[in-house]
Amino acid sequence: MLKTLAALTLYVSFVWVFLVTICTAPAHAFQATNYARVVAQAELIALNHAKAASTAATVAAAAVAATPPSTLIKFVTSSNWIGLAVLAGITLASIYYTTPQLQVLRQRATPAAGADGMNPTHHYTTFGIGTNGNCSATQTGTGAGTKTCVAGYDQVAVWGTSSGCFTGFSATPSWEVYGTTGPGGNDIACWVAHKTGQPNGLVAAQGQPATQQQVQTFVQGLPDSDPDSLPSHTAPGGANHPAPTPADNSGSLAVDPAEAPSTVKQKPLPSQDAMIADNVPPPQGTQQQQQPQQASTTATTTNPDGSKTDTTTATVACTTPDHEARTFASVLQAHQQTWTTSGLLGAVTLLKSLVWPTTLPTISLPSQFFGTQTVNFNDWAWFFTALRTMVIAIATLASYRIIFVGGR
Repeated sequence: MLKTLAALTLYVSFVWVFLVTICTAPAHAFQATNYARVVAQAELIALNHAKAASTAATVAAAAVAATPPSTLIKFVTSSNWIGLAVLAGITLASIYYTTPQLQVLRQRATPAAGADGMNPTHHYTTFGIGTNGNCSATQTGTGAGTKTCVAGYDQVAVWGTSSGCFTGFSATPSWEVYGTTGPGGNDIACWVAHKTGQPNGLVAAQGQPATQQQVQTFVQGLPDSDPDSLPSHTAPGGANHPAPTPADNSGSLAVDPAEAPSTVKQKPLPSQDAMIADNVPPPQGTQQQQQPQQASTTATTTNPDGSKTDTTTATVACTTPDHEARTFASVLQAHQQTWTTSGLLGAVTLLKSLVWPTTLPTISLPSQFFGTQTVNFNDWAWFFTALRTMVIAIATLASYRIIFVGGR
């Protein structure tokens, strides 16, 4: 009884799937529209800024690791998008940093601890490093003022101690007093200048490694145009863009419709928009321009009395931007042509005309160790009946889909 019930259930299920496909596949052939729901580039940028605190914290946590893992943060649709016929979990945009990029970010966020020079051997708290005419430093108190590099000099610094200016300092081929003999004229306040091209220049001293909070603050303060900023590492998502690159450390932030407003746009779409639903109805009030296409043929007939009659046949087809130019007649004709030339119809007919045996064999299997084993396949006749039905149903369903759906 259970075997019969299982076979009947399986058979009814295949028949139901087959009938549903028969009824719906032709309709789907005409559902393609020229519109899609997207989240525009401007909305993605606004979303990036709105979520900057969360994403910067994630990036900072990865950057301060001994070996920063590559990091991926995805903005995905929440379950609240169902009202717009958008599935949950679709990637709107993603932020991606490689390990070297995170190392650079941590280094940039590390505060400098001043400058060190081999000659003069002194730790500077006020210094300027740059090129000719493009370095400056400002000193308050003793030696107050601002000094800049002039021709022939590429660094300036304050040499001032509690014992007074230039205590323990002597001019070298690399360094001179920023004063009478140096680049500053008669100004001999506590400033020294380094000659361009000479050794023993100042280098920025590295401070303690940046903390997670320092990296987060640094990232949030970067302008969008900075190569290390969050927007510079953000790529749009959606069905019109490739999937994000896998990373060692990845996470997702759920986004509600109010946080990333979407719109329906006509194709082709802007390259930086994220398409989250395809083939959607056009916006209400959209004016669709019909473009009539007319073809006509004229046939001339000579009547018995010698007169002639001209018969003109015209075919008019109107297409609109929101659907294909195909008509039902053209689709049907193409499908019929495919049926007649593909050979699938003959294969299905062959299956239908096969003679299936009603009596199954009984096989004896002799064995030296187990004796003779007899298998009566008639005890399993229900299984072979179900298998036959499945083969015919699957073959017909596959043929139907190839013909009516094809590569669409």
